[in-house]
Amino acid sequence: MVHQATSLSRHARIHAVTESSYPSRRQRIALAVLIGVVSLAMSLGLTLGRQRADANVKEGADFRVPLDAAQAVLTRSNPYAAVRAQATPEDPGAAFYYPLPAALVAVPFIPFPRWLAGAVFFGLSSGLLAWLITRRSYDQLPLFFSTPFIFAAAAAQWSPFLIAVSFVPALSGFLIVKPNLGAALFLSRPTWQGIAGGIVLAAVSFLILPSWLGDWLGTFDGNGTVFHRPPILFSFFGPVLLLAALRWRRPEGRLLLLMACMPQFPFFYDQLLLWLVPQSRREALNLSWFSFAAFAAWMAFSFDWTTREVHMASAAPYVLALLYIPCLVMVLRRPNEAPAGLLPVAQAA
Repeated sequence: MVHQATSLSRHARIHAVTESSYPSRRQRIALAVLIGVVSLAMSLGLTLGRQRADANVKEGADFRVPLDAAQAVLTRSNPYAAVRAQATPEDPGAAFYYPLPAALVAVPFIPFPRWLAGAVFFGLSSGLLAWLITRRSYDQLPLFFSTPFIFAAAAAQWSPFLIAVSFVPALSGFLIVKPNLGAALFLSRPTWQGIAGGIVLAAVSFLILPSWLGDWLGTFDGNGTVFHRPPILFSFFGPVLLLAALRWRRPEGRLLLLMACMPQFPFFYDQLLLWLVPQSRREALNLSWFSFAAFAAWMAFSFDWTTREVHMASAAPYVLALLYIPCLVMVLRRPNEAPAGLLPVAQAA
């Protein structure tokens, strides 16, 4: 009995010391606000810059499509038909490639001007993510210093939002908005709350538009869809990523394996999820440096400097070699044992 009490006391002291070393709430709030504001400004500047440089880039960048779908939902129109009707010869692939819940997420941003809405969404998502990943340490902050984060900002993309909601079981049902990446995040750390939340969102969507599932699947008709392939098909050495299955007991091992098998856009921003693999600040920072090396290599060897046309699919081998392979090395260096608790970044909820 005395030994047990002593052991419990020692455990309590260790826990207290660990707790005291966590970032304070005030520090986390300040950092989240700072990162949110900077991310909003960066996304706004990059999206407006892209719009000025390329007439095919519309106001709001990639977030314009969920906004158009949200507007259609509010007017009781079919968002899949409404978005497709806006396709032009210059943008023939314009379609709402997301489940209907993605339009519901975009509804609160309709009051903002189109050129600002995507940046606001990205800034809020990034601020929330910064709050969550600093729950126990600052080790994951290099995520915001990476090529995928910059590219996500330039496109007003979903990556920060998806990572953020995956940390909160009560919100993880929102991963349904982008099923390819959302499935990888959810299945690496499944929760009953996430399953229930996804079912509720899907049910609400059916009440709004009973045909949405068939309409959504109908957008993948092979006409005008963008280049999406699983990383195991990015190059001849892509199947080596299946070695992540050797670490299936670890959440980051499952995440890497699932990401390797999920169709995704190869031009950097979808791969922001890989920053959940590092377990230390050094690993996260190294991965960030690898991401800049991948972009530099793509610019040096695959960018068409004559026409200056961006062939986004050509980035796939560099993403595979300098993002996925380093993550595989990190994972394989760890034992195939479930951690005693969730990784620090996953305990942010």
